[in-house]
Amino acid sequence: MWFVTSLLDDKAYPSEEIVELYARRWRIETLFLQLKRRLSADVLRSKTPEGVRKEMASCVADLNIVRTIMLESAAANETHPLCLSFTGALRAILAFAPVLAISPPWKLLAIYDAMLREIASCRIRDRPGRQEPRAVRRELKHYLKLRTTRAEWRRQWAA
Repeated sequence: MWFVTSLLDDKAYPSEEIVELYARRWRIETLFLQLKRRLSADVLRSKTPEGVRKEMASCVADLNIVRTIMLESAAANETHPLCLSFTGALRAILAFAPVLAISPPWKLLAIYDAMLREIASCRIRDRPGRQEPRAVRRELKHYLKLRTTRAEWRRQWAA
């Protein structure tokens, strides 16, 4: 494996630690992906800074709630939390939510336990030493590319 860096002091920056930190960074980027795509924080609809702060706070709270339920599921089913699929957990929570909302209180614990078992069954496979290209397979938003300034576009296309 080759890893290029500007950190030249091999005593202060051992190569094994740099490679380990890079692997941890991948988990952080995955967390941002979950926040942006799975929880729809890639496009914010608010027009004011306060509204954007509220939207982001809501998305981060949602992320923390799903992650907390995933931790409960991992503990209850004796699995490692990093082996559970975030998307699978989110789908299970959304699928169980209507039943949890209308069920009588004495049934909630059994339904919640079933949800935790379902989340524990949604695992990601182990991919040690994974290397991924920094490229997208396909464009997520199917809009035309704006090749001029917005002002020029308005002058050309405005009626």
